[in-house]
Amino acid sequence: MAENLQHEDFGEKIGGAKKDLWKDRGLYVDDLGAMNEREAEKFVKKDNVWKKPDYQAMLDDGVPLGVVYFIKKARDSLGASPQYRYSDKTPELRRARQEEYIETVRQLQAVIEDVRTLDDAMQAYDRFLI
Repeated sequence: MAENLQHEDFGEKIGGAKKDLWKDRGLYVDDLGAMNEREAEKFVKKDNVWKKPDYQAMLDDGVPLGVVYFIKKARDSLGASPQYRYSDKTPELRRARQEEYIETVRQLQAVIEDVRTLDDAMQAYDRFLI
């Protein structure tokens, strides 16, 4: 009976993998060009586009609880991945939906990432959510 063997990487990590390029900064539309269809389906997710904020660190930095809650709810309002229509049957249509999803997530992130006060939250709400 064969044992389950797990292969482990060894040696120095030199980077350069596609995922290494965006795992820290988040996924952008331009990154889709380096992906095939299967990779795009796997990696175009909210958590890969907009890294989950450290809400506890925000609270520790003095951001009011209500503002942290606003930021969390705004991020949580986005779907976890692109929503495809029944008519999105071709790779080009699916890619267009993925690009649209990334752009939407990035737009909300740009508005929300600097929110630190109740006034900031109200302005962000007015600029993006209304």
